[in-house]
Amino acid sequence: MKWKRIKAFIIRDLKITFRDKAIIFWIIVWPIIWIFLLAYVFIPPSIGEPMTLDLGVINYDTSATAFNGSTFIDILNETKYKDVKMFNVKIYSNESILKYDLNRGKLDLGIIIPNKFGENITFGQAIIFVWSFKPVYWSN
Repeated sequence: MKWKRIKAFIIRDLKITFRDKAIIFWIIVWPIIWIFLLAYVFIPPSIGEPMTLDLGVINYDTSATAFNGSTFIDILNETKYKDVKMFNVKIYSNESILKYDLNRGKLDLGIIIPNKFGENITFGQAIIFVWSFKPVYWSN
């Protein structure tokens, strides 16, 4: 096929497309609307403002390595973003109390640091247990 015919097909299709207002809407306006909607949902206006999470921690780590559960808790206490403290860390000794405070909404997250966490993270792969608050909907 010659370039002249290809050019004629392209021009014909562009003319048909830009004459119909409905097609213009679906090609140009609708994607712009979706971009704004998705941006508002997934990147809310308050995204620039950091928020502080209430964090409950149980530390079972007794390893004597340079990095252990206590060091991890110290790092969490000192973490800041835009001069706002990221975590309010509260240390627990009992899992049931931690879960109770999570269910009551006093905490946003709960972390359990298992024994030998420092050794495992230094020499291999470590596991940490994280629980989050699930909202409870009350009905009358």
